[in-house]
Amino acid sequence: SHPGSVAGDQAPLKIQSPAFVVKSIRQSSVFPWAINVIYVSIVANVELTGNTQAALTISGLLGSTTGQDASFDTYNTLSLTYSAGSPSIFGLNGSWTRETGQLLLQMVPAASHSAGQICAFSFELRNPGKANDESASISIRSSSSSALLRLPVVAMDMMPLALLNFTGSVGGDALPLRVKSPSFILARFHQSTTYPGKLNTIRITLVTNVDCLDAAPHAFINETIVTITGLIGSATPSSSQLAVGGPGAAIFGGTGAWYQNSGTLMLKIAAGHKISAGSAIDLTLPLVNPARGCQSPRLFTYVAAVCARVGSDTNGSLVMPARYIDVDLATALDELGSVAGDSAPLFVRSPSFVVRKISQSNPVAGAVNIITLTLIANVDLSSSTVLTLRGLAPTSTPSSPRTLLAGGYSVSPQLGSGTGTYNFYGDTWTSNDRGSTWLQVSNGTGASWSAREG
Repeated sequence: SHPGSVAGDQAPLKIQSPAFVVKSIRQSSVFPWAINVIYVSIVANVELTGNTQAALTISGLLGSTTGQDASFDTYNTLSLTYSAGSPSIFGLNGSWTRETGQLLLQMVPAASHSAGQICAFSFELRNPGKANDESASISIRSSSSSALLRLPVVAMDMMPLALLNFTGSVGGDALPLRVKSPSFILARFHQSTTYPGKLNTIRITLVTNVDCLDAAPHAFINETIVTITGLIGSATPSSSQLAVGGPGAAIFGGTGAWYQNSGTLMLKIAAGHKISAGSAIDLTLPLVNPARGCQSPRLFTYVAAVCARVGSDTNGSLVMPARYIDVDLATALDELGSVAGDSAPLFVRSPSFVVRKISQSNPVAGAVNIITLTLIANVDLSSSTVLTLRGLAPTSTPSSPRTLLAGGYSVSPQLGSGTGTYNFYGDTWTSNDRGSTWLQVSNGTGASWSAREG
């Protein structure tokens, strides 16, 4: 089969008109101000020869800023890079006209390119600093002193569903000179615990589509600040230098200004550092959970930035629009009792037993029965805490201290109710004829006991 072949081409003496049978084009970046590599692949169904003054013209590459600073003429020279194994039939350079978005490629006089042979090359253009969401109409044609080699103007084939190699890419990003507005293309938050009153590590991942640099003396805005707002409910007090961790902490000097009431964290880019477009910034933020349960403020949490310099040293300031955070609602946390959705930042469960298991050893009437109780709380339980177990009636065991056969984690020396004082390791508990049991403990790490009932 030949490149560009379609059904029916095997019919005897069916001949195609001279044309490009492969004519694809795609880009490498949708980022504003970025250097954008444009990739082109062509295959003609006739032999192209340089001695016929053959030339290739690609038109419609509108919107690039490459060449806008030309002082004396509208032409610039673009360097060509050929794919491995592809013949360099157009030499090393092409002529670029920014106003018309046209690239002219003259064939090397001694070069020839066989019919059906692929030629793949690339060149670089600089993206504009503003959004361009419209699909460009890009065409290709060839000219020649030979009428046979004058291939007509045709639209080039693009890849409307192709993704690019960066986090957050979507279909359409490979369309040539499709450019996104300066923005956060990813803002993902994930917490470590839902337990009330516990130190909670908020893991933050940020990705921008534009370089954000530290301030310069000539900048209109004298600092670049990333602001996260809406982390309401934390018990961590306000601080002008709250420590932040993670691989990206050095970009912001390892600290940020924290405002408790509004749940706002302001991160200033440190001198000599920058946020690189497309690169993930991973941070950890230590916040103490409130002592009571609360819903996550994720629907009101967003990130924005004021940038002193963007794109390069010569580009100006901008305010990057706010975007709401992304939350993983499908993953459970690595803690007992966790379910999907617990990773939403500052979602805190009410104080409770996350593990509460009870079992018996013997169902036979009148037999000795060992009742095993396992409890784990999501808060620390103080020495004054009284645990009440109800529903162990009816039983033939009279009200009296019962023997604890086994213990889990340490509890306080006081284990009982008003009927007396009992030592945990003294192997007693207290029960009554209503089937209630009192256990006084010193922490909420977890405990497991067995008691013998007759």
